[in-house]
Amino acid sequence: MPELIEYPCEATGCQARVLRWDAICSLCHVVCCSEHDTPDHHPCQKARTKETPELRMTAIRQIQADTERQYVSINPP
Repeated sequence: MPELIEYPCEATGCQARVLRWDAICSLCHVVCCSEHDTPDHHPCQKARTKETPELRMTAIRQIQADTERQYVSINPP
């Protein structure tokens, strides 16, 4: 059973609290409330607008690596 821990929405200036397991993007790991869960707030969606498939995949892989490093630094094993 997932932990029911509330996290703040990552949108600038938003004070809403969300359940992380329910509101986390599986690709870029951004946590957004229902109001801010739009493509404008997801780096993975911005990466999909790159011109070529190679640029898109490179951008998405970089986002995944950055967010994984960030997650591990906040939640050490």
